[in-house]
Amino acid sequence: MENLFIFLSFLSALTIALLSAYVGHTLGLRGFKKEKWWSKRFENYVNIFNAINTLFEEFDYYIEREIKGLGIEESQQKYFQDRSREAKKEIEKQWRIGSFVHTAEACEAISNGIIPLTQVGR
Repeated sequence: MENLFIFLSFLSALTIALLSAYVGHTLGLRGFKKEKWWSKRFENYVNIFNAINTLFEEFDYYIEREIKGLGIEESQQKYFQDRSREAKKEIEKQWRIGSFVHTAEACEAISNGIIPLTQVGR
């Protein structure tokens, strides 16, 4: 009888330990996956905003030169055109990648608000 009591105590402790390990593992893995997706989203947004900033630098340069009545230097124009082309490619690339990690609403906002920006000057 005493052996049965010891066996049942061991079995209940083992069951509780296994159940706790399973729940801890499941919750921990779920949290890790959410953090990983958030990290991917954040990285995607940072890349998009960096590319947009590059485009705005070009716009600012042209606007400033226009306001001051100065011509556009050929070397600067080539420099900004190259950077702008790369920024537009980056925005489109990040938009395609982002469609896997963002919500449908975020993808629509990027598509309707940012992608048209890449069409300027084409």
